Amino acid sequence: MSRGRVPELDLLRFTAAAVVVMFHFYVLLPGNTTFEQSIAAVSRFGFLGVPLFFMISGFVILWTAFNRSPGQFVLARLCRLYPSYWVCVLITSGVLALAGGAPSWRQLVTNLTMFHHLFGFDSIDEVYWTLFIELKFYGLVFILLLFRQLQQVERWLAVWLALSTVSLALGLEHHGATRGLDTIVFEGMPRTSHSVAMRTSFVHREPHRGVGAALPSARC
Repeated sequence: MSRGRVPELDLLRFTAAAVVVMFHFYVLLPGNTTFEQSIAAVSRFGFLGVPLFFMISGFVILWTAFNRSPGQFVLARLCRLYPSYWVCVLITSGVLALAGGAPSWRQLVTNLTMFHHLFGFDSIDEVYWTLFIELKFYGLVFILLLFRQLQQVERWLAVWLALSTVSLALGLEHHGATRGLDTIVFEGMPRTSHSVAMRTSFVHREPHRGVGAALPSARC
């Protein structure tokens, strides 16, 4: 079965992007007119576009991992993610420099790795926060591929959900050593890896159905 494009997923991606944009413009920068306030009342739910992106991404990434070696998967993910990210970071740094607030070379270099938080540096642009979450998901899929457990993904998803539940019960998501490992805090509410895991739970059941074909845009 060839891996073709799925128009429905493209539509979902567009919808998610549109509601996130509305959320930023009308909620983070609310207007004073009645019309703008009416739009803000509806678009305040636009933050839900972010977990929608995560679900789409999880489905596509897991699908592309089937029939690939660990090395092929990592190469495809790196080629897909890093080049455009580097361009965006450099453009943002240039704009900040023109505005008189250029980041230090250490912050710039560490940001290019996408692991800058581990080195104690802030993001040059906070909108990149979702990418590190994607990297952690890539790491989990890589581990499954490395130990030839991808066909047993549902079993490991159950383990993941159990661990995230224990983490929430113990309040570990607020601990510095574990923060971000299984929880996304948005709008003051924790969104655990339950939602991240659920996005892939049905892929394993019928991995060769055309309806689940991966988008070319998710491949190297």
